[in-house]
Amino acid sequence: MSEHDRGGVERGGKRLTGQQQCDETKKVTYSSFVGNAEPVYNPISGDLGFCIYDSRNGGYTIQDHLETPNRILKPHPVLKLYAEKGYAFLPSKPEEYGDTLKLADEIYRYLYKYVDYPDEYRRLDVWYAFFTWIYDRFPVLPYRRALGDTGRGKSRWLKVLGSICRLAFIQGAATSAAPVFRLSDSIRGTQLIDENYFTRKTEAGQAIILILNSGYDKTMGLVSRCVGDSHIPTPFTAFGPKLIASRFPFPDEATENRTITHYAYETDRSDIPTHLGEEFWGESLGLRNKLLLWRFRNLATEFEEDREFLTLKINSRLKEVLSPIAQVTQDKEVKDWLRNLALELNEAISDVRSETPQAGVLSAILALKREGKELQVKNIAEKFKELNPDYPVPPTDKSVGNIIRKDLGLTTKRKQLGRRAPYVVVWNEGQITRLAKAYGLEEKLRETITSLTSITLKKVEGSSANSKSEKEEAAYTDVIDVINVIDIICKWLDKVSVHGREKVSAELYLATLSSLTKGDKVRMKHITHTLLRKGVLRFYEDEKAVTYVPR
Repeated sequence: MSEHDRGGVERGGKRLTGQQQCDETKKVTYSSFVGNAEPVYNPISGDLGFCIYDSRNGGYTIQDHLETPNRILKPHPVLKLYAEKGYAFLPSKPEEYGDTLKLADEIYRYLYKYVDYPDEYRRLDVWYAFFTWIYDRFPVLPYRRALGDTGRGKSRWLKVLGSICRLAFIQGAATSAAPVFRLSDSIRGTQLIDENYFTRKTEAGQAIILILNSGYDKTMGLVSRCVGDSHIPTPFTAFGPKLIASRFPFPDEATENRTITHYAYETDRSDIPTHLGEEFWGESLGLRNKLLLWRFRNLATEFEEDREFLTLKINSRLKEVLSPIAQVTQDKEVKDWLRNLALELNEAISDVRSETPQAGVLSAILALKREGKELQVKNIAEKFKELNPDYPVPPTDKSVGNIIRKDLGLTTKRKQLGRRAPYVVVWNEGQITRLAKAYGLEEKLRETITSLTSITLKKVEGSSANSKSEKEEAAYTDVIDVINVIDIICKWLDKVSVHGREKVSAELYLATLSSLTKGDKVRMKHITHTLLRKGVLRFYEDEKAVTYVPR
């Protein structure tokens, strides 16, 4: 619980009206985003102003404008226009909430009362709502989405959750891109996007796609446009939380990976109101007012990182966008569920990627490497066809070359093979390892490493496999004596590290050592310590790579 979550709130606030005199010599700037001042709207009087909280005594004032030495700040007029018509959801004043967990329980009961969807996502949305009120404290953020066919309650979820998020506004239908960008830049709050309001084939639809693609990152979250006849690009802010109701996934994989999605279903509950009436809007206003006070009290709070979450072996982008929610969440069960969700999403990403042409080409490269064949582009294309006989449009040699160089980032170079000099892939173990993890091919990578280990051991002494008898090979790979193993592993390290000039992955080193000792961990540990003590072996990159130092 934050140190600010304590009982006792101001016993009322003071409103300073438009009768205040403004310095007419100062420039007037309209904004909805002013640090410790928050826009508030009184639905009864229709007044829009800034609420300024005094953390020293818990009091607040509501003013029509704020003055700085150089300018006058006023709430953006679009806020009043949208709030009057019910398209933007603003608080009216701060209200006491007790403590964070008590408010979290109140939000949960509110969500349960008005919309039906999986409970684990409902519990997550409690903390997503909290997060939106301090999202400006974080460099990145995730989106939330309800996915499903028509009549499944997506729009109801959008409205109910959106009604308690910070500066939430409906990004409605538009005839052009201009109002979409201007709304995003002017309000800078939580955007409520219903796919029914746009199609990706229209200018407005493409504008929303641009906002979604860039709006998760505070630094990169902008869209540049030339306004009017000006040729000077104007940046429009896209950064901010997004709630999305959609029937289809995003076309962009990166945006898809930044989105926490639940699948909507048709409810069978009879206790959910068919229409959202005055009771709903009164409850949502009360929660917004309490969350406003929660923002004021927690704006300066240092939220600790969830160490357990950060240690998860998941996609880096996934970890990046989900970690802020893990930081804000104070419910242990939700934290545990969020970790499990991250692992499930990571697995889903790997499954999707494993079906791509890039994964197919990488699988072909690993297969050829296991077989000890040249990594010619032509061979890779043929192996791709062999491994994927039912692939709709098998790639050509040229398209495989483009995938290797442009998509996978691997290097190719010409190699003289008899009279020909075809392009072959340069085997970069570090790069191949990273790609295998990204495309869900770690098991095939392990098989390849195991195969390489046996092949390399047979070449350590410079003799070809054909020049050795089966008995000599068996004796060679079955060595258990520690002294002999040390001698063999040193010769192997010297060869594969090119006399100490190149690093070797620790995984390959351990696989080789395990093969020599038949998996005897005690002997493996003893041999490794001996090599380290003698100074012929050094670990690098957080023990992910080793270097051999020739004696």
